[in-house]
Amino acid sequence: MDNPGMLLVLNDAPEWRENEFCQWCSEQFMPAMRCVPGITEAWFYRAKVGGPAYLQVYYLSSLEVLLQPEYLRARGWGQSGNAAAQSMISKSPNLIVGVYEHISTAPSSASPDLGRVHALLLVSLDMNRPELKEEFEDWYRTEHIPNLGGSPGIQRAHRYGLVAHAADNQGDPMNYAALYAAESLDAYETEEWYRRVRTPWMLRLYKYYVGRLRNRYELICRAL
Repeated sequence: MDNPGMLLVLNDAPEWRENEFCQWCSEQFMPAMRCVPGITEAWFYRAKVGGPAYLQVYYLSSLEVLLQPEYLRARGWGQSGNAAAQSMISKSPNLIVGVYEHISTAPSSASPDLGRVHALLLVSLDMNRPELKEEFEDWYRTEHIPNLGGSPGIQRAHRYGLVAHAADNQGDPMNYAALYAAESLDAYETEEWYRRVRTPWMLRLYKYYVGRLRNRYELICRAL
């Protein structure tokens, strides 16, 4: 089932506190966030390519989840929240928080095996030609996400758009976020992956991409 909303949190660890940050986030913060009603999944990743160094992904049953008192007490950013979380996260270098709404998911006909997910590719692309914007969206929805979602080792591929007016947005969140959850980082290096990426349609639009980001992450933990 698609998650209508998503919260992305990116940051580097506070100076000299990286091990403490990872342990605290894995054992305390993410489990507390996962207990907020309407947060359906919580994932914590470490960057292998790109940055900031750490990524938290929270999937939401609706955007209204972020208005609940339970969420406002648990979060580590904004003007209210848990004191320990505020101290650890809000003071972290390069903090970026983005609220997103769902655009498309693949595969749409099968349930992903989330227990096999150990890696994530986070991609952000936009189009600098307004007259091609509709075609760009069609390409992403009808070809690119389905193609990559069917590549070996990929358990889920989906794309979200930033909710620009969201009060929780911090820093400079990307306008679009496509996430490809995989069984390993090797899934993004196979010949089949590149064949599915480099289609004639993609190559025609490629020169008009802007805001290109491609971060690769390894899973630290998933809060159940």
